[in-house]
Amino acid sequence: MPHYRFNDPQVAALSGFLLAKAASDLLADVHLDAATPADRAWQAAWSLITAARLAIEMAGIKKPENFAPELTRIGNKPVTQLVFLPGMQHTLPDYIATKIKQPRAFGQGLKMPQYTFTPAQI
Repeated sequence: MPHYRFNDPQVAALSGFLLAKAASDLLADVHLDAATPADRAWQAAWSLITAARLAIEMAGIKKPENFAPELTRIGNKPVTQLVFLPGMQHTLPDYIATKIKQPRAFGQGLKMPQYTFTPAQI
């Protein structure tokens, strides 16, 4: 969630506004489009990620500091900043798919787990 950097009077004004809203009218003017196939695919992918994270937490594995790079903005990363394997298409979708299918092919010391996702899940 973004950090809005509101000062105390702004937070008080926003809180007062939200508290004055009734549950029935809080989302009255919100009109959402129907989910697209891409939205549903993203939701399925997020469910897989969440399930994998939960499995790791339930196993009691502690995440070390600087465990992995932040991936929420990977879609904004310029292709020129990515390291591609020989013979690989130089596109972001191909890079991400290959990182999921063959994570350790990008370096000998990498410890990313080898998942057994289907092509549809990838």
